[in-house]
Amino acid sequence: MSREPREESSALHALGLLAGDELARFRRDCEADPSLREMSRVLREVTSHLVHWAPPYSPPEALRERVLEGIDRLDPKPPKWTSPRKPGPRQAVVVAMLSDTHFDELVRPEDIAGVNAYDRTIATRRLQSWAEQLVHVADSGPDADLQGAIVLWGGDMMTGPIDVMHLQ
Repeated sequence: MSREPREESSALHALGLLAGDELARFRRDCEADPSLREMSRVLREVTSHLVHWAPPYSPPEALRERVLEGIDRLDPKPPKWTSPRKPGPRQAVVVAMLSDTHFDELVRPEDIAGVNAYDRTIATRRLQSWAEQLVHVADSGPDADLQGAIVLWGGDMMTGPIDVMHLQ
């Protein structure tokens, strides 16, 4: 890998913007090249501090108002199955909890003695597994006429600068 693509890939990796084949290729290149591995480590360390260096930013009040007005114009219609009525003898609604997916959290094995790893790819695989298990439970549960599903979101879905700001 020539110098410029190495630097670009290292920067993209430090910002968490590599995924799929690009991420796999970059990791292979890092395994084979100690200087690339070190450049990547340094850039990750520097980018982890950017949130502390950037001045606080508040969006313009006009933008905030436009977003809130757009939300006010929405007229969501809940599904019919959520309306109160006397349930049939075999009707059911699946209720599931989804919490702590931590998308964009980055845990590098080299930072924690090789005992764990976590990134967007792993988060995506875990979410896929959760959804597949939910379908399996719904399909293999008691014989019932499923009316719908309610997913309770428990928080910590994303990781980002807001998490760091709460620590200050």
